[in-house]
Amino acid sequence: MAASKPPNAISSAARWRELTWDDLEEWTGSRSLAKGRGYQRSGHVRDLACSAEGVLLAWVQGTQRYATQVELIAESGERVRPFSRCTCPLSTDGCKHGVAVVLAYLETLKRGEAVPLAAPDDRRWRWLYGREAEEAGEEGFDDVEEDWEEEEWTTTRRSRERFPKALRASCAEKIKESGNIREYLEGLSAAELVACVTQLAERYSEVARELKNRAALARGETGELIRQVRKEIRRLTAQLAWYNHWTGEGEYPDYSDLKNRFKQLLENGQADALLELGETLFRTGQQQVESSHDEGETASGIADCLTIVFQAVLASSLPDARKLLYVIDMMLCDEYNLCHGVESVLDRSWPAAAWSEAADELTRRLRALPKPRGNDFHECYQRNKLTDWLIDCLRHAGRDQEVLPLCEEEARLTHSYPRLVTYLIEAGRLEEAKRWACEGIKRTEKHWAGIAQQLRDQMRELAEHEGDWANVAAMRAEEFFKHPSLNSLHQLQEAADKAGWGPEVRAAALRFLETGVCPTPAPSGLAKKPPRRKAASAWPLPAPADSIRSAQTGVEAKPHFHVLLELALEEKRPDDVLRWYDKLTAGQQRHSFARYGDAFLRGEVADAIAATHPDRAIMFYQQIIERHIAQTSPSAYEAARPFLRKLRDLLQRLNRQTEWTRYLAQLRDTNRRKRRLLEVLDRLDNRRIVDG
Repeated sequence: MAASKPPNAISSAARWRELTWDDLEEWTGSRSLAKGRGYQRSGHVRDLACSAEGVLLAWVQGTQRYATQVELIAESGERVRPFSRCTCPLSTDGCKHGVAVVLAYLETLKRGEAVPLAAPDDRRWRWLYGREAEEAGEEGFDDVEEDWEEEEWTTTRRSRERFPKALRASCAEKIKESGNIREYLEGLSAAELVACVTQLAERYSEVARELKNRAALARGETGELIRQVRKEIRRLTAQLAWYNHWTGEGEYPDYSDLKNRFKQLLENGQADALLELGETLFRTGQQQVESSHDEGETASGIADCLTIVFQAVLASSLPDARKLLYVIDMMLCDEYNLCHGVESVLDRSWPAAAWSEAADELTRRLRALPKPRGNDFHECYQRNKLTDWLIDCLRHAGRDQEVLPLCEEEARLTHSYPRLVTYLIEAGRLEEAKRWACEGIKRTEKHWAGIAQQLRDQMRELAEHEGDWANVAAMRAEEFFKHPSLNSLHQLQEAADKAGWGPEVRAAALRFLETGVCPTPAPSGLAKKPPRRKAASAWPLPAPADSIRSAQTGVEAKPHFHVLLELALEEKRPDDVLRWYDKLTAGQQRHSFARYGDAFLRGEVADAIAATHPDRAIMFYQQIIERHIAQTSPSAYEAARPFLRKLRDLLQRLNRQTEWTRYLAQLRDTNRRKRRLLEVLDRLDNRRIVDG
């Protein structure tokens, strides 16, 4: 079966020879190109072939063995580029496996060797196109190529390609030959059917176990089955769950059989027993997940079983309130998201009386809890979870009038001020919400800074809702002075513009960034309406009620050149870019730009000033290049390549080609022992790959 080609596919082998390193890097990116070269050098490309239409086909050995196809397609004008399909998990055009196939093919051409012809029925075509047919729901796919090894399949999602007619017809023929299973079984006599099922039970232990359980249930021997299930839970949860997906070592428990047993119990009216088993699984399963080292397979298996348990809650003999509490108790203890399917219980329409009874029980538990000691996070966290569920029950029970008093009482115990403020805003009691928010900020600023910030956000949102932009700008200013950044500056500027103080605030904010000295807040009440323009140095905004500037008293004022540099880069002001960069690197401010590496910083600056200050840009590019080369690693050489190209292009625009040639020769001579670096330098000439 030949590959289905895009309409603009090109089959000429001569066009493959014209590919340059730049063509490949533009197609796949420098990282995938480097990895693909490593795969090709290591001999990971196997059984390379080429179809009559010029499509490359190969196995590439990665974490697994992948089928990979690459072809050339035409773009605008005379340009061509590769296009690949692969069964690897990435499964995108231009993956490293596709790169490896192209390089292996060009290496074969360079040696003058013949490439075998890919047969139309090569099973790699089925790997590449058949998997897509399965995902699209094509009938009969499971019957194709029965000798394929299950572990060779990869769980990928690729773009839907049309399933070839020839393979689809082959699948249909196999279905026709196999016949309908139900029709076959219905045609057997009772004795023949018994013999058939008995034979299957002898051959497959899963079938034997299923039949044994069904027989016990049919005889009413549920006690034995429940004991077996309890024993199975102990066995599974005692296993050490770990797995290394890179090496394939380790194991994790298989909960699929336990899930089937849970289903059997539910189907046979054993819902109450299943709830007890569910509690046991949940308790011991949490301990197992806590110590597991896998990628969530163990937790997923337990959660699938608990989905059946939550279905059993509805069928159990428990009173409605106890059904709700059964689920709530599990949710209160669930630290690993095991309670899948809980919505099947909570989303039911329960009587208000059931919610009210559950609320009374949770209230009793809350009152029995000791008050949190100081700033103990765990005690506050557990108490808040219980309170959240109590509030939910009260609201479902129609007892909304009890919610706010409860929130007020708990706010001072557990620092849950944001919850109280939220409910006050919802009730339209805005002044109370502001008062509680201010109290909460004062009480949490020192030990619970995250809560204090939540409350400030709530106060700011209230001010925005009321259109009090002067107060919003004042709060944004406090955030900016505490955490100067380009983002906090923009947020301050936006609020100040709406308050009518845009130019004054911007001027003062920029001066703060340059000096580190905060402006003096205006007297309270002066910022309600913008008066006539004052001097650009005036700061028109008062400090908000929850001002944090007092926390900065006595702190040495330091400029924030990194923010000024970011702003100049964003606004494309090359002179200021160079000015603030020089100040940043000349003083003690380099640490303030910690989120940037030196190469990234100088690279951005060089890009910004290349047109206006080319000599400084050239110097920056050379410094970056030489720092990468000094690391003596292939990845560092690849990281230097974009800057080499920028340097080359800049010198060419300046008609200084001789300088570029001399610099490149110097790099080659100085680093003549670094073979991988020389390969990177070769690619700068945009030579054909077959000539390299």
